[in-house]
Amino acid sequence: MSSRHRQSGTRPTPSRSSIVPSQTPARRPAVEEELPPYKKPSHPLNEQALTKLRALNGPSITQLKDHNKKAADRITNAAALVLDTLYERQAAVAQKRAKWDKSIDTESRGQDEARLAELQAQVDEFSKKLEESMRAVIDNGAAAQRIEESLAWLQTNAPGRLQKEYATQRSQQQSQRASQRAWESQARRTQSRDEDEDVQDEHETQVSMGPTPGPTPPDGLRPSLTGVSEMYTERVEREKIDYTSISYFGRYSKNKEYSTFKKMVHDAQYRDDRPLPNPETWFTETGEPALGVTGHGEDHDDDDDDDDDIVMERATISIKCPLTFLPYKDPYTSSKCPHTFERNAIMEMIRKSNVRVGGGSANNGDKAVKCPVTGCDQMLRMKDLNHDPVLARRIKRLQEDKAREAEQSDGEEDTQILTSQRPIASVQSRIQDPSPSRLQIPSTLGTPRSSIVDDLGSSGEEHE
Repeated sequence: MSSRHRQSGTRPTPSRSSIVPSQTPARRPAVEEELPPYKKPSHPLNEQALTKLRALNGPSITQLKDHNKKAADRITNAAALVLDTLYERQAAVAQKRAKWDKSIDTESRGQDEARLAELQAQVDEFSKKLEESMRAVIDNGAAAQRIEESLAWLQTNAPGRLQKEYATQRSQQQSQRASQRAWESQARRTQSRDEDEDVQDEHETQVSMGPTPGPTPPDGLRPSLTGVSEMYTERVEREKIDYTSISYFGRYSKNKEYSTFKKMVHDAQYRDDRPLPNPETWFTETGEPALGVTGHGEDHDDDDDDDDDIVMERATISIKCPLTFLPYKDPYTSSKCPHTFERNAIMEMIRKSNVRVGGGSANNGDKAVKCPVTGCDQMLRMKDLNHDPVLARRIKRLQEDKAREAEQSDGEEDTQILTSQRPIASVQSRIQDPSPSRLQIPSTLGTPRSSIVDDLGSSGEEHE
């Protein structure tokens, strides 16, 4: 018996081998089954249906919007990275051209310029694709907004609309039934007077089996209501048509992600304080984005208005927060005014504020503070402030340039100190000479050293 048990545990039996093929069909999706034909609902939404309808507008929509936001950020950062690479290559070739013009190291000129031209073509093509991707992301965001708004509209309007349709159709059907019964009754009374009983039975059979000239209820006795899916599809399609009928300028110029993209591209291309051109210049006459048109060109100095704009733009650039008086770490710019603050500082002010706006009363609405910049009367809420990646990028670049200049300045001063110390070593090697004039030379050469040290300690302008 024990040997049989051991044998049955090691060898597959026919019954066990049949398990494998029996499990295989169960894992396959039932794609061959056809859904039954769609029937319109015949009753209003019950409480269970309302609960499921409310659940549609939930985390999935939020995740879609978050995904779109991350995609826009990555596209913007990719554009900046690509243009930074091109800018650095252009700067390197520009330095070499100064030597080439003096006939120095001209052997690699052709190769370097060919590589730069190739990189320029690649960057132009890549920038075009990034531009198209950014517009697609914005369109997807608008689609997500349509879905969210349409679902919210359904939750508010679909139950009442279905209830109203149901009551209307039931009333119509009841009226039609009453008319039908009255007509049939009148027909029977008329026929009973004019025809014999056999003819009357034949007529009643025809009435029961075929259509009558009187009104009949639609779809028998079953109401046919507009489905929730039909309402949703109709509203989404209508909103989509309205969106696509808007010009490219109307779709993208006021979009925050698209504006940030254009600012980032502009900064990566020029790296100076010239202002971003008016959004009207971002698009061609046919509505297509004017790729690469982000600067005023070489002749912008001829326009006095442009010069004034440039001066104003440069005057507002600062690497220090007006609240903390310290260099920015996480700059947040207002969407209502052109002012920027350190995130923690301005958010703390808003949290401690007793003023509320947008709620219709003193106890409702969002907390807000008046813009801390003198002369600005805008009321700022937390949602009016957003991270400014372009400003953060420019500040980081300014700080790196400042650190680089300080490094170079320290290197020059160290060189001066070493230069002043060299005669001392030569004099000390001759200290054995008893001549008084030679022994006094070290003290004379020590004076420049002390003056250099004093200069290092008095960097007041840089500290301010």
